[in-house]
Amino acid sequence: TLLVDFMREHKGAENIVSINEIERFMNEKGYSLARASIYSALDKIMYERNAPICFQNAKGYFWARTRDEIEETIADLESRRASLQEHIDQLKQFIID
Repeated sequence: TLLVDFMREHKGAENIVSINEIERFMNEKGYSLARASIYSALDKIMYERNAPICFQNAKGYFWARTRDEIEETIADLESRRASLQEHIDQLKQFIID
């Protein structure tokens, strides 16, 4: 697909592409997509096409070229998971049966 090809052009963290750039590219190609749709499409590419789509917080997305890039993204996701779990646990204190 168009987005798969675009992401393949952005291999390695040094070729990171922001969500704004992805959105602009898709618009130029005639696809007006909401950001949520772009995020969903990137997830779909990763899961259904087994593509190593990675990201760096606040910077953007890229097609991983190395094991280190994948491991850095995994570490970031695990950190987010821990943070989210802390938030969930904190909110559970306010649930009154």
